[in-house]
Formats: sequence, structure tokens, C-alpha cells
Amino acid sequence: MKRKSVKRPAGIIIAVLCALAVFAAFAETRTEITEANGKVTQIEWKNDEGNLVPGPDGYAKVRYAYKGNDTTEMYFDAEGKNCLSAEGSYGKRTTTENSRITSVEYLDQNGKRMLNRMGYGKVTISYHSFGEVRVVAYYGAGKQLVTVPALGYAKVVNEYSYKTMTLREFQDPKGKPVDCAQGYASVKQKLDKKSRIMSIRYDHADGKPATGPDGWFRCRFERDDQGRITKVEYQDTNENLTDRGTGYAWEEREYRDDLVLITRYDISGNKVTGAGGTVTVARKENEDGQITEERFLDESGKATVNEMGVGGIRYGYDHEGRIETVTYLDTEGNITACNKGYAGYRDTRDEDGATVSRTYLGTDGLAVEIAGGYSEIRYFYDETKTLSNTRYYDINGTQVKAE
Repeated sequence: MKRKSVKRPAGIIIAVLCALAVFAAFAETRTEITEANGKVTQIEWKNDEGNLVPGPDGYAKVRYAYKGNDTTEMYFDAEGKNCLSAEGSYGKRTTTENSRITSVEYLDQNGKRMLNRMGYGKVTISYHSFGEVRVVAYYGAGKQLVTVPALGYAKVVNEYSYKTMTLREFQDPKGKPVDCAQGYASVKQKLDKKSRIMSIRYDHADGKPATGPDGWFRCRFERDDQGRITKVEYQDTNENLTDRGTGYAWEEREYRDDLVLITRYDISGNKVTGAGGTVTVARKENEDGQITEERFLDESGKATVNEMGVGGIRYGYDHEGRIETVTYLDTEGNITACNKGYAGYRDTRDEDGATVSRTYLGTDGLAVEIAGGYSEIRYFYDETKTLSNTRYYDINGTQVKAE
């Protein structure tokens, strides 16, 4: 039995991270990870007396077996009997190619396919050559596609022009478009000749306009001769302007030196004034087009605060160009706490870019507890990168609640 860090196969890296994360969540529980030949073969959850106890997903032990590109994991209770996991199976077989998951099959006590709690037995994932997901397909107990009740579809297909998505369509087992659980069947992005997005729209399975998750049917962009966005407007299913319940129907952008000035308007064309008298947001962007700082201005162009009681926000990025830190500023540019009691937060991400934790920070840059009694949130995902579990921890690493 080894207790040192080794390079683990991609198929179980998420499971290992979850096991380590919950170590601090239960003061009386510890995880023991067994490794052989550079691979994890078993994870156990034990109490202070060394006895097996149920872990966060219901089982006390998980065993791993490897064959080619397949990683099989089986779950057991404290008595060593097969155990049903929170996902609704006794095990699963994950296939990876080039460090990417290409299929996950849910298993019964005998290692045969079974339907999980969501009603499917296997999901397959294919990719475009540049890495983005091409097709996600769900199967029942056999070779036939099956509509997943909670999702409303059997397959999702993504089409791209170069590396920009042009279509995401949800389909039934026969490959016909079908409305997903959120009420639309497709998302379409119209591009110009330089693959810049000019509009985004949602449609029902019959091709009629649908309302998307943010409350609009179509989002339209206007650009200047340099390709910069100068206007963004939102339309409802009747192609009329809509404020989606946010108070503004469109925004205009003006470019001055290193600043982008953004002003929002309501359906009647009036400038929208936010908390603290904010009318315009002045953004600074770096050479890669990333927003590095935002400052809030009133009608006369003077510094003011936003709805969180801060005069500005500073953004930091990781080596992949993803937001890693957010820091709040007062109207003078000094670090300050917002009206929720923290001065910013720091995110960590997994190898796929999904946020796995968020830590709230004080003005000194150290972790701080906020209202609710927690200082960190940890996010857990299934094999399709859908958020499956959220857990909250206090400043000592003790779990205080879960969703």
C-alpha cells in the first residue's frame, strides 16, 4: 500500500479529488487511498476507530480495475456488500481517449449495464478535432438511444464554424429536434465572414421562436469597422425589445483610449440608473480582450458605487486566460469589502476549466467567513460536467451545509 502522490489516470481523477475534498468535511471520517503500480485501486472511508463508514456518496469503499482505456469502479458498504451510489448504480465503467472521457456505463452488482437514477445506462461523448464536445448521446439498457426524463432529450449535437459554435441542438432518439427541459430545442449563433458572432437565438422543435434561459429569444450585436461590439440588444419571441426582468433592453459601448464605456437603456430608450447612481461602467481590457478592471460612473461621469457598495472590481486570470480572482475596490481604487462582508474571491478549476471551489477573501487577501457561516464553496460534477453537488465549508474546513 502506497501513500504518496502519483500521476493518476484521467478516468478517476475527479473521484480522487472528491475523496480528498470530503476529508475535511467530516471531522470523524478519513479517506484511505490505496495505489499500486501508479494507479489508484481502492478508496475507503473510515472513522477514528478505523472502521469503514459510509462516505459522501453513500458507499464506504470503491474499488478500481483497469483494462485498456477502461476504468471500472464498484461500490461497497461497510460490510463489504455491493452498494448503490448516489448516482443510482453499483458501479460504472469510464472510457477515456487522449485524456478525455468518451463514455460512461452504469453497472449493476454483476458488472452489467443498468439504468441509473436519471433513467439511462450509458452516455457517450465525441469531440471535434479542436477539443470541443461534438455529440453527447444517452442509451438505455441496450444499443438504443433513450430520452432522459430530467433532460428532455436523448442526444445533444454541437456544430462549429472553425472554433465558434453555430448550432447546439437537442434531439430525440430518432435524431429529430425536441424541446429540452428548459423549453427550447436549439441555440443558433449567426456569424459574419470573420466568424464573429452577430446574433444568438433560441428555437422550439417546430422552428418557432423560444425563450432561452436568460429570458430572451434573440440577442443581436452591432460592431464597428474594427469588429468591436458597439451595441447589444435583446428581443422577445415577438422580436420586440425586452428587458428580461433586468431593467435594461440594450446596452451601447463607446471606446476611449484603454477604456470601454458601457451604458444601458430601458425599453423606452432611457438610460438605466443603478444603485449608487451608476449609469455607466468603465472597463479596462488587456491585449487579449480580457476585462481587467471595472469602475462605476454616475450621470456626470463621476465615480460612484454599484449595488454591492463598491466603486470598482479588479479581475485576475490564470495561465489559461480564465478568471481566477475577483477583488473589490472603493471609489479611490483601494481594496474594500462589499456590502456582503467580503473583499473578493478566488476560484480554482479542474483540467476541463470547470470551477471546483470558490474561496471568499478579506481585504488582507486571506479567507474570510461570510453570512451563512462559510468561507468556501466546492462544486462537484458528473461525467458530462453537469453540476451534481455543492458543499459549503467554514474557515476551518468543516462542512456546514450541502445542496
